[in-house]
Amino acid sequence: MNPNEIRHFNGYNPSLEKPRDVLPVGGYICKIIKAKAQDLPDGNQELDLMLEIVEGAYTGFFHRDYDSQNRSYTPRYRGIYKVVCPTNNLRPEDAWRLDKFNFTLGAITASNPGYEWNWDASSLAGLSVGISVRENEYRGIIRTEIGKLIPVSTILNGNFRPMKRRISRETGYVQGYPAPAMAAPAPAPAPPVMVPRSGGYSLPQGQGPKVVQRFRFGPAGSVQSCTQTDDIPF
Repeated sequence: MNPNEIRHFNGYNPSLEKPRDVLPVGGYICKIIKAKAQDLPDGNQELDLMLEIVEGAYTGFFHRDYDSQNRSYTPRYRGIYKVVCPTNNLRPEDAWRLDKFNFTLGAITASNPGYEWNWDASSLAGLSVGISVRENEYRGIIRTEIGKLIPVSTILNGNFRPMKRRISRETGYVQGYPAPAMAAPAPAPAPPVMVPRSGGYSLPQGQGPKVVQRFRFGPAGSVQSCTQTDDIPF
């Protein structure tokens, strides 16, 4: 037997990695694809919105970005905006939650004349809204993210003002891909079996929460791999 012969395996298919674009800072008109209420471990509720850009040069960006991700890992749909819902016993230091929720629903209602919030998260599906995309920097890693929801009219009438870059100083997870020099070595898991899904993209076989690979910063700036349950796309 040739000592240099590579053992045959199923799934061999030479291919090129799809390039991933970066969504520039700016304002974009979106459609709310899905919306749901999520119960958090601390007993609070969260409003989760799945968005897609529907106008301009970046129409369909979040779906294309999702499709371009490495299928050896559970892909992440990045057009997600989450809002922790206020309660009747908010502490003074948590008053910002009420403002964020009110501003979020204000942007949605202003973008959809005739719509009235009925306390049913699913009623938001199909509505239009604007998003303000900003930069987020964490220990030298810069990516773009949805900073807030804004009325569609703010984009159309020329009154849009870009948000400043967010500098994240708290410890936590860095969503996305760490810099190559910082990537923690880890064996690649078996590729998931993909199944078709409406909207032109695929998901790993099965429904419900998925375990995804993330990275967090440990002592002295070291990068540690970890896993965390992720329920998006939902």
